[in-house]
Amino acid sequence: MISNNEAITLNGTEIEWIYWCILVTLIFVGVAFSHSAILYLFDRFISKGIGKLLRKYKRYKWNVAFGIGILSAIIVFGRLLAYTFNQGELCRVRTDTLISTKMGDWGGFATCLTSIFALMSVYLAFRALRSQTTAARRASFDATFTQIFAQHNILHRKVTQHNVLCKKITLLDIIIARCRAKNASNLFTMCREAFENEYLIKESKISISDFRKKYNSSIGLSSSADFKNYFKYIHREVSFVMYNSKDILEPKDQKRYVKLIEGQMNNDELFCYFINQLEYWISHKNEEEVNKYANYLKDNEFFKEICLTEDYQSLIKKACDISTEDIKDGDKPLIENKWLNEKAH
Repeated sequence: MISNNEAITLNGTEIEWIYWCILVTLIFVGVAFSHSAILYLFDRFISKGIGKLLRKYKRYKWNVAFGIGILSAIIVFGRLLAYTFNQGELCRVRTDTLISTKMGDWGGFATCLTSIFALMSVYLAFRALRSQTTAARRASFDATFTQIFAQHNILHRKVTQHNVLCKKITLLDIIIARCRAKNASNLFTMCREAFENEYLIKESKISISDFRKKYNSSIGLSSSADFKNYFKYIHREVSFVMYNSKDILEPKDQKRYVKLIEGQMNNDELFCYFINQLEYWISHKNEEEVNKYANYLKDNEFFKEICLTEDYQSLIKKACDISTEDIKDGDKPLIENKWLNEKAH
């Protein structure tokens, strides 16, 4: 680019620019490689707010790292080019530049320019590969979710087909009354009515855990086994979306899948699942995975609809009031406080 008899020596400013461009690129590449460890440290010891930002950044970490690398290369190349053509002056335009007219002097320039375009090509190829990989993982995710969703309906039918015998019901007055009237409901409705009878009519003070034990005992071993297994399967469904949709689905798309699961359940089922999860959270509230799952349900508004539904809002409030001693700082697990304060419909 310049004549063979001339040479340009970089000053301290240009060298610092090169160092900083390389350093920033390495920082972003390092963050991309160690993202999980950094996220764990922020969540555990520093700030959960920053941790949430890092979770959003996770999906784009390699795009940002490659983009910063290409931008840094362009900045360095541009500054060196201008610096060389202007005899060591970056911003001042000169007419007496030392631009060589010999083709042999331009070999290094061509190599540098080619390397920048090669880096861009690598980045675009990387994005294309990631897109194909993501599409394949999304197809696999959808196929598995469809199968899980179909099994959900099978288990639901199995639970609702149970006929509860009167002789097995000795503890809950509301269930006995229904049997005598030959108008037995399904297990979910019976559980909700038993809850109303226990806490709203009798004004009992027993814990949610004791209530669930009492109810499961009253409906018999076979019915209780399928009843509890159904809720365990709901947990598996939501957990599948939570853990297997990383880098595949945006948060808003994850929410749609979770809402599909919620949409399969009627209000009685949702209420039963709420007290099931509330009781489980109370028993395991110090476990990270349990809190993570509870927050995931809250973030995706799994129980929002039932909290805003007339007749059920009061039941949710009652369940939370019973567990007041186990809920710290007034921040309820599974639901937002504001849902219970909004007008029911």
